[in-house]
Amino acid sequence: MKSLSKPQLRERNELDTKLNQSAQFLRDAVVAFNAAMTESFKDVEAARDAYNQAVVDANEWQSNIVSDMESYQSDRSEKWQEGDEGQAYQSWMDEFGEELEELDLPLPEDMESPDLAESPLAERPERPD
Repeated sequence: MKSLSKPQLRERNELDTKLNQSAQFLRDAVVAFNAAMTESFKDVEAARDAYNQAVVDANEWQSNIVSDMESYQSDRSEKWQEGDEGQAYQSWMDEFGEELEELDLPLPEDMESPDLAESPLAERPERPD
């Protein structure tokens, strides 16, 4: 074949157009995805903040319980504290001393749009040089 035929040139140009349109559609879809992700993350942030507030409230409650337990324990004799019942009480109190952790859920990074240059098909020569 000496050169591309007219039907082949037409098909090349159609494919070139299709590649360029598809690439733009993909870039637009990535932009829309990132925008939707950012918007949807507002619900995640609100839920995370509500959870973290519940953690703060629970930790505060536990702290108050531990304070009451310490008062109870300090009112007991040293013998009681060192005995089986006192040791069991200390273990029970220690469990309430373990704080719950708040969550750090950052917004995920945006999806990067693929680096799609214009289709090279239209630049392919029709015939050898």
